[in-house]
Amino acid sequence: MNAELQGALAALAVKLGTTVEHLWGVLIRQAPISAATDLLAVAASAALLYFGWRAIDRVQVRGDFDVREFALMMGYIGLMLAAVGVSVVFVSSLSHIVAGFVNPEYWALREIRGIVGK
Repeated sequence: MNAELQGALAALAVKLGTTVEHLWGVLIRQAPISAATDLLAVAASAALLYFGWRAIDRVQVRGDFDVREFALMMGYIGLMLAAVGVSVVFVSSLSHIVAGFVNPEYWALREIRGIVGK
């Protein structure tokens, strides 16, 4: 860990009233939790896309939908667009998700670097 990160972690530990070692341990334990929640969000977005697409396909196959079904289909499309947006954000951070599971030290360093950079 370089001096800048060490200093930032020490300052944060003092501010929180704890030690650097304890804070580092907390960050390491948080890595898989953060990665798992991000992965669940990606899975939920994918499921929403899949089931929304199937629902729209069902309405289109019948061909004789009324205004309520059209509104429902537009709602599905809106949900799918939101799911695409969420998926793009989380898929773009796929390396962050993998690092949380495989290399939690790297994940923690990236988190601290993000705090220092702000």
